[in-house]
Amino acid sequence: MLVSPLRLKRSAEVFLSLALVFVGASEPKTLFPANASQAKAWLAQGGELFRKGEFRRSIETFKKCLGDPGLSARERFEAYGCLGVLFWNLDEFKESEANLRRALQIASASGLREEASKAGAMLEIQGLYIQAVELNGKRDYAGSNRLFDAALGKAGSISSRAHEAKILRTWSINYLGSSEFPKKYLELNSRSLDISLSLNDKVEACRASYNIGAYYAMISDYSHALSYFLRALSYVKDRTPDNDSIRCLNNIAVAYTSLGDFIKAQDYISEALKSIGPGAPDAFRSSLLINSGEILHAQARFLQAPEYDARALKCFTSYLSLVGQAGGEGFRVHALAGLADVYIDQGRLADARAILVPALKRARSLKSPELQLMILLGLGRMSLQSGRLTEAHASYDEALAV
Repeated sequence: MLVSPLRLKRSAEVFLSLALVFVGASEPKTLFPANASQAKAWLAQGGELFRKGEFRRSIETFKKCLGDPGLSARERFEAYGCLGVLFWNLDEFKESEANLRRALQIASASGLREEASKAGAMLEIQGLYIQAVELNGKRDYAGSNRLFDAALGKAGSISSRAHEAKILRTWSINYLGSSEFPKKYLELNSRSLDISLSLNDKVEACRASYNIGAYYAMISDYSHALSYFLRALSYVKDRTPDNDSIRCLNNIAVAYTSLGDFIKAQDYISEALKSIGPGAPDAFRSSLLINSGEILHAQARFLQAPEYDARALKCFTSYLSLVGQAGGEGFRVHALAGLADVYIDQGRLADARAILVPALKRARSLKSPELQLMILLGLGRMSLQSGRLTEAHASYDEALAV
C-alpha cells in the first residue's frame, strides 16, 4: 500500500525553518547572555527544538516561557510568533492564527514595526496558503494555482525562503494528473528540496525528497524511488519517530518488496511497526499492519516458506481486530482481501470465499475501482482453484471492465 502524495492534498504542513523568522539562526548559547533568566533559557531551548523538528516539545517550552511575567515585549512577540508557526506545521490553524495575531498585537502596541510587518505578512501568507489547499480539495486547480503563486510572491516580499520551500512543495500536488505532470511536479519539489537543504531544514527536505520518490514509485521505477526514500529518511533519522519517518520506512519497505529484496523490506516495515503502541493507532500507522502482511505474504510465495504466511495472517487479523476499525471501511476491505489471498494459497478456499463475496459488496458500495479489482481478482483465482470456471470467467470479465 504505497502512501502516494495524493493523500497529502488536504494536508497543510509548515517548515521548522520558519522559526528563523522569529528566532535567529545562531546557536542557542549565543542568542542570550550568560545571565539569562529561566524564561530566556526556555526561549533558546524552544528555538533549538524548533530547528530540530521537535514541534510538540518546542510548543511546551514556549508556553512555559510565556508564563514568566518579566518577559519583554520583544520576547513575548518571539514566543507567540514561534507558536503560531508551530501550530501551522501541525495543521492546527485556529491555534496558529490566534498566536500570530497575538504576536502582531504585541508588536504593534510596542512600536516594533519590523516585527509587526513580518507577523502581518505571515498571517496573509497563511490565509492564501489555506485557501489554495481548500481549492485543491475542490479540484479548482486554476484558482488554487493563483493563490499559491500569490503566497509565494508574499513570501518573497519578506525574504522568507522557508515559506517559499513550503509553498513550492505543497503547490506541486496540484499538478498530479495534469498535462504538466510530471515536469511541473518534479520542478516544484526539486526547488523546495534545494531551498530546504540550503536552510538545513531537514524536516522539509525529507518531505520534498519523499514526494520525488513517490513519483518514481508511481511509474514503477523502484530503484530511483528507493534512493529518494532513503535520502528522505536520512534527514529525519535523529528525530523522535513521527509520521514523516514512519512514512519513509513504510515506502522503503514497499520499494524493496517490489525489487524482490524481502529481507530488507521486512526490516524496514518492522521498524515502522514499532510506532504502533498501546491504544488505537491513527489510520496511517494502522495501515502498516496491512503493508507488513502483504510483504510477508510476498516472501512466503517467493521463498516457498509457509511460515511467513502464518505471520502475514497475524498482521491482517491484528488490523481487523483494532478498535474502531482504524482507517475506515476501505482499509478494512483491503485487509480482508489480503487475508483471503493467504487463505487461497493455503488451499482454504471455503474460508476465502466466505470473505471475498461480502467484501465485493462492500467494495462496490464504496465505489472504489481499486478495491473492486483486488476482490474480483481474488474471486477469480479462488474460483479457478475450486474448478468453478464459469464463475472465474465472470469475475475476470468484471475485473477487466472496472
